[in-house]
Amino acid sequence: MKQSAFEAFLHDALECDVLIKRARRERNIELLKEQQSKLLGLAQTVARSKNPYYICDFAEYVDSADSPLVMPILQKAMEETGDIVHIYEFAFLMADCERTAVDYESLQNLIIESEDPKLICYSAEYVPTFDQKALAQGMIRCGNEKWLTHYIESVGFYAGVQNESEQERENQKSALVAKLLFEQERGYKIPKQISDNYEGGTIIGIAHNVLSAGVPYHINTFAENDAELYGLTPEVQAEFIRPFEEAMISTGDILHIYEFGASVPGADIRMIEDAVIESGMAKYMYYVGAYVPGADAERMLEEIKKTGNKKYVQKMEEHITEIKKEKK
Repeated sequence: MKQSAFEAFLHDALECDVLIKRARRERNIELLKEQQSKLLGLAQTVARSKNPYYICDFAEYVDSADSPLVMPILQKAMEETGDIVHIYEFAFLMADCERTAVDYESLQNLIIESEDPKLICYSAEYVPTFDQKALAQGMIRCGNEKWLTHYIESVGFYAGVQNESEQERENQKSALVAKLLFEQERGYKIPKQISDNYEGGTIIGIAHNVLSAGVPYHINTFAENDAELYGLTPEVQAEFIRPFEEAMISTGDILHIYEFGASVPGADIRMIEDAVIESGMAKYMYYVGAYVPGADAERMLEEIKKTGNKKYVQKMEEHITEIKKEKK
């Protein structure tokens, strides 16, 4: 299913959503059953596409998808993509939309099992429907100096143990600090997501293999951690990162392109902005404007307006307003 075909398909689903809501208000059982059956069929078609963007958009924009019949179909299809970044975004959006038919524990467990410290940390910050204690324990188990530090500073020692005793909270704090010190003493290690999939002997050899494979998640993971390893100056780091950024943009995977800009020091932010704008996807323009350091939020707002997406125009305007307030 091409993007243009999906947009027409989503339009049909939104019309179906309107009729379901009307049927409920009017207590029209016949119309309700008819439209629910139609929506179920549409959801099954989207699930079969295995396209994480389509699945996510359907679940986000179609309110009636939040049902015990429809949502499990969408969630199962998303989980089966195996793309942990898209799975995290699905969880983030479903929590943001206050969807209740989602199995959040299943999504949470996949993220913890991925041993991706960045996504576990993001989950602790942005997915309130997850078990914060389980996420804190996941951070301790996977270990990563950069993200342990971020977790401690941004999420807080006690995020996952708010209902525990003071002694238990202190134990949590001690465990996090001990793990951080251990990681600092041990020095750099190849991230599990890379070491499990690539050989090469040296950092340069592995880098070559990651670039050759062209897997978006691995490009991002390697570039982010590798730059941190060497403590490169901004000028050298930008030059070192360039082939990874070019490889990422060539994948055309907009979520991962945005994530590269958000998490890889030295990324060319203008290049990230251009790629996301070219996609025409308002949601990711908003992500760039709101979450990528150094991005031009005003530029993103103007481009979002061109898409006609009212939801993300409003969210971008609200973000810009908040930034202006903070500067005063």
